[in-house]
Amino acid sequence: MRRGLLLCVLVLLSGVSQSGIIRSLERHGDIDFLLDATTVYSVAHGNQRLRIYWEVPYRELLFVRVDSGYSASLEITFIAYDESENQVAGDSWRKSYIVPSYESTLLQTGRFRDIFHLHVPEGIYKAKVAIRDLYSANSGMRIMEISVPQIDVERVALSELLFKKDGIPTLTQKFNLQSKITVVHEIYNLHGLSGYTVSAFIESAGTDRTPGEIQPVETDSVATKKWELDVSHLTAGDYQLFIHLNGGSGELVDEKSKSFTIEISPFLEDHSFGEMLSQLQYIASAEEMRRLREASPEEREGEWNSFWQEKDPIPSTETNELKEEYYRRIEYANTHYGGIQQGWQTDRGKAYIIYGPPDEIERHPYELDSMPYQIWYYYSEGRKLIFVDEHGIGDYRLILPKGERW
Repeated sequence: MRRGLLLCVLVLLSGVSQSGIIRSLERHGDIDFLLDATTVYSVAHGNQRLRIYWEVPYRELLFVRVDSGYSASLEITFIAYDESENQVAGDSWRKSYIVPSYESTLLQTGRFRDIFHLHVPEGIYKAKVAIRDLYSANSGMRIMEISVPQIDVERVALSELLFKKDGIPTLTQKFNLQSKITVVHEIYNLHGLSGYTVSAFIESAGTDRTPGEIQPVETDSVATKKWELDVSHLTAGDYQLFIHLNGGSGELVDEKSKSFTIEISPFLEDHSFGEMLSQLQYIASAEEMRRLREASPEEREGEWNSFWQEKDPIPSTETNELKEEYYRRIEYANTHYGGIQQGWQTDRGKAYIIYGPPDEIERHPYELDSMPYQIWYYYSEGRKLIFVDEHGIGDYRLILPKGERW
């Protein structure tokens, strides 16, 4: 069974972040990418600047062999329109990136990130951001509503908030309890006023705000604040981070907030991990299932990764082709064969996961003196499977060959 799935995989091998000041409206094209933006004040330019963060995964791009490795080349365009469809801001940038080897281009975690700045006055705009691959001519576009706040330099004010993880801007705002989250923002104190403080705290729906850290504000034209968030005490759910700027008498001067989500690892929850184990029954041996079942919550993720590493048909690549194909089949079974049970638990779902798509399916839904039935043919293996819907509710059960081992 497992060998058949592995062989099938080898044959196949041969053959916008919704946050902050932007709200996604439409997505078009072939290239998928993430976006976020903040507004900051530039002392050098004497005006506020829109800071645009973007990232695009390696898998979305075409790489070309060059002397120093493999190159990807992009063109990024940003255009903002007012309510009368007049262009109020826009620019384009071309960027080339090089990775050292072909294996690097296959990294599932690989992505190019960059930041661009341009002046956009206060207002609400319809904006278009497009990324074009200069080698393949594929492109992707986001249409969004962007709300650019006015930074009032005549008073102390806060910039928008930016989440970072491991020192890199993160555009998804989804974290787990082990994440080390940093929040960065600027404070504009252009008149050198003293006695101001900033505080950070977290709030979830229907709960009181947690006590937060308080820091003084240095008397400088622009101060940068960095907060290290401890989320280890939180439970799964949606949260809001608030930064408050208070004056010398304690009055609230400015406030900024940003939402984020805490996701609990399925390895730590017995129910979730139990379902993950159940889905392995068509590929794992009894000994492998026992080892995974007996692992402690802290050991589960390591054992899980070891299980799939042992089955990786091409260890030199980051992608585990067998794992991806296995879960693609589960998803297909759930989509096409679900009903009383989840699709992967049905007889047709089991057959699809174990043997792959049949070479031919004979469907007999409305024959006289016969219950609905299907015949699946796997010609290369000399296998024929017959499924019958005995109760007329779409629950096809395997009747031949009898005793087929799953």
